[in-house]
Amino acid sequence: MKEVRISVRNLIEFVKRSGDIDRRFFSNKRAVEGIKAHQKVQREYSKDFLTEVFLRTTEEIEGINFTVEGRADGIEVTDQVTVDEIKSTTRELEDLEKEENIMHWAQAKCYAYIYAKDHELDEINVMLTYYQLESEEILNIKKTFTFGELRDFFMGTLVEYLEFSKRIVEWKDTRDQSIKKLKFPFKSFRKGQRELSVFTFCALKYYSICHKNTSSAKKKSRLWLLLIYSTILSHKTSFVKIFIINFLYFLSFGPH
Repeated sequence: MKEVRISVRNLIEFVKRSGDIDRRFFSNKRAVEGIKAHQKVQREYSKDFLTEVFLRTTEEIEGINFTVEGRADGIEVTDQVTVDEIKSTTRELEDLEKEENIMHWAQAKCYAYIYAKDHELDEINVMLTYYQLESEEILNIKKTFTFGELRDFFMGTLVEYLEFSKRIVEWKDTRDQSIKKLKFPFKSFRKGQRELSVFTFCALKYYSICHKNTSSAKKKSRLWLLLIYSTILSHKTSFVKIFIINFLYFLSFGPH
């Protein structure tokens, strides 16, 4: 069985993104403000809310196993379960009440489907919480969906992603076959090359382990510790030190 792993956010951005270039929901300049907004909203949650809930599901379509995962900003667990998706914006909240953002609802509905599936719920509430960065006002928009509605939406989204997924699987097969045929480009290791290879392998292995179900902060801190450890303990040549530092720095702070 072929495997495809993707986050909820990347799935929705790929399938549901349209031609709108409105950047008022998020921009690089407002990244810090956006994080603080999320944290502020979460601090104001009631005791019935769970925050940063990791969710994962696997679905099979046409011989491909899709593993879709992500973190819900908040889930209120009372007599009725509500999945909350927080979005920070500079737009007027009145405008957001009048128009529906397809991508925001799609992301929240995916989380709701996974949670409802895991907990065998017949219906579940989905809420979008908009935080206005300038006025600090909050708007909540809530809808109720049946499990059947969410399942149809989620599976339909995966079907839309299917053709591209097949290309990913084909490319991975081609890549893996070519990697198996690779040989070391020289007759033997020169001084420092074997040590470099070993520590590069360890770095990649640790990179893979520490990126499972953990926050970005934890990932970066663990990789930074690995950087210090590998540099201090193992290498004498300045070239290898520089290579390892740059390599692990990229893994730690490169695009995620």
